[in-house]
Amino acid sequence: MKYKKILLLLIISILLIPISINAKVYKNIKETISEEATYENSALFVGNDVNLKTKVEGITFAIGNKLEASGESEFAFILATEANINQNIEKDLYAAGQNISIEEANIKKDVYIAGTNITINNSTLNQDVRIIGTNVVLSGAKIAGDINIKADIITIEEDVTIAGKLIYNSSAKINNVEKYETEIIKESNTVKKDIVNKLMSTAGIVFLAIIINLIYPKFYKKILETSKEKIVKKGLIGLLILIGTPIVCGILSITLIGIPTALILLAFYILAIYMTTLVAGFVLGNLIYTKVFHREYNFYISFIIGIICVYILQLIPYVGSLVGIVIELYGLGCIAQVLLKRQV
Repeated sequence: MKYKKILLLLIISILLIPISINAKVYKNIKETISEEATYENSALFVGNDVNLKTKVEGITFAIGNKLEASGESEFAFILATEANINQNIEKDLYAAGQNISIEEANIKKDVYIAGTNITINNSTLNQDVRIIGTNVVLSGAKIAGDINIKADIITIEEDVTIAGKLIYNSSAKINNVEKYETEIIKESNTVKKDIVNKLMSTAGIVFLAIIINLIYPKFYKKILETSKEKIVKKGLIGLLILIGTPIVCGILSITLIGIPTALILLAFYILAIYMTTLVAGFVLGNLIYTKVFHREYNFYISFIIGIICVYILQLIPYVGSLVGIVIELYGLGCIAQVLLKRQV
């Protein structure tokens, strides 16, 4: 399916949870997985067919083509083409795929889901829910907080209870909204167009990252070297560049001689801002890949993990805007330090 790739990119951000980067992660990676066990720490399951009846006293990471997840977990991060989830989850659930079904689950904290066809049936969701999809069905669900849905078709059965607000996009075809407190988000584009735009933006960043790695492979290792400096310092450098560069360009453009220099500087400024997502995503991905999963440095895997995490963070209401600002300031600070070849 044409949107499958973007949905598969929505794997989960580890920054959202208080995980120790030294925590042990049990790894189970094979073609078919059928597990009934208890794990004292976090656990990673990767396979084509994954069937979990586990108790994980940490974070469940599950990736597969067809995935069945039951049992208990503190956090759950699930990425699958088809996923059926009926876990008891003490904190948050993050799930992405083509067909996502939550059946008789009990989730104590927030829920984030991205997919094509999403069904929530006979489940108790004790805080807020955020869904991005094409076709969303709610049946027998009890939602204690707000539910924010962005989809083309939203079907709500009569037995659904929503204690907070029902928030949905204006272009959605929806039923049974009369008994809920609603908020309609006006939009000019359909969900599919939004997904395509996000896919194109992601493709552009990936292409730029690969080009930079081919032309100047040391760039990313130098970024990692500068990342050891304090984040606050980088933020201040980034803020100075973000505010100062337009001012300098404006002063230069006053004179005829300075106009070409201003235009060149402005072009590099725009490129640097575009690269901030790339830089911040890579640093985050490398931290997760090397510290959490205890693997050797790999640019491509680190970059993909990081970009996914960044986009997931940006999906969260309120938090997403703050993340965007932090990424710009941090990214500009890193780039400046690498180009100047000195630590500040």
